[in-house]
Amino acid sequence: MSFSTIVLLILVLLPVLPSASAPAADDWVTVTSKEQGFRVEFPAAYDLSEDEQSPYPVQAYSCIDGDFSYTLSCMPNPIPDTGLEEMTNGFIEEMVALYGTWAEVRKHRRIKLGGNPGVELVISVSYGEGLPDIIVKQRLYFADGRYFILSASYTADRKDRSEVRRFFRSFKLLE
Repeated sequence: MSFSTIVLLILVLLPVLPSASAPAADDWVTVTSKEQGFRVEFPAAYDLSEDEQSPYPVQAYSCIDGDFSYTLSCMPNPIPDTGLEEMTNGFIEEMVALYGTWAEVRKHRRIKLGGNPGVELVISVSYGEGLPDIIVKQRLYFADGRYFILSASYTADRKDRSEVRRFFRSFKLLE
């Protein structure tokens, strides 16, 4: 099983169509992992899962809050000679293969977190007539031999995305 396939499965198996009600804005929860070396804020209580069946140890923190789904996955680099761009391209190929014509990459750009390389992706998934389009925004960072994959999913008609911005801006690497 390829690295990009594992990443795709982690993200696809998480809820994509969110539930209906949103908690108050002051319910944000800060998650700090000294072991994984990060801090991030979620807008509500989160779940932590560890995939021990995977050939690569993966920790996934996830939260559903109203119209939004948030995930942070952490994993060591399973293929040391694979760079962030190669991993990202493989992930995009897997996503398009899974959703076919339903998925469209709307944004693919390089970013940085401190001096660490990253990639931002925005993917639109259209399930067809009568179902809302879903936007999946992701930021993938490579730092200290680990991949950090932040993902937020929401319906395309959602206008207020301030929680999504706060989630991505809250992610920090610990020194």
